[in-house]
Amino acid sequence: MELYDSLPMTHDPKKLLSYWHKAAETVLVSLSAGLDVVFLVEGFGHLVRTVLEKEPSIKIETIAGVAAAASSGKTLVEVEFHNAVL
Repeated sequence: MELYDSLPMTHDPKKLLSYWHKAAETVLVSLSAGLDVVFLVEGFGHLVRTVLEKEPSIKIETIAGVAAAASSGKTLVEVEFHNAVL
């Protein structure tokens, strides 16, 4: 997501809200195309919350913690699918 590479860290609520909405729109493009999207984040995450605000019908599966996902033995992506960690 090149757009976010050059953004400075901020605690400004208005800027953060704008960034999360832009990110959610980006994710919704993939979801609307029928693709699965995986977030490896600590906690539930602002992005997931924002995606659900925009499209409440999106199905979310939460695996507690990145370490738990890594140690669960679950395969996140099969051979015919692609995975990107953003």
